[in-house]
Amino acid sequence: MNEREQPAGGLARRLAAEGVGTALLPAAIVGSGVMGERLAGGSAGLALLANTLATAAAPGVLILTLRPVSGGRVNPAVSLADAATGALPRSDAGSCVAA
Repeated sequence: MNEREQPAGGLARRLAAEGVGTALLPAAIVGSGVMGERLAGGSAGLALLANTLATAAAPGVLILTLRPVSGGRVNPAVSLADAATGALPRSDAGSCVAA
C-alpha cells in the first residue's frame, strides 16, 4: 500500500478497526505476562522469554491484520504522525486518535 493510499472502507469501519486494535494491544501485552507466568512453572527466565516473544509478536499481528481496513494505526501517536506527514487526511486524524 502506498503511503498516500487510504485503506478500503468507510470512516466508521476504519474507526471501529482502530478502536479494536487499540483495545487489543494492551490486552495482548498484559495477557502475555500472565501466559508467561503460568507456562514457565516458576522459571523466571522462561517467563521473560515467553512474555518477550508474545509482546513482540502482538503489535505485528495487529498491524498486519488491521492494515487493509484502517491502515494499522493502533496507536494515537502514529495517527498524529501520519496526519503530520500527509499519510492520513487531517480531517480523519481527530477521529482516529479518539478511537
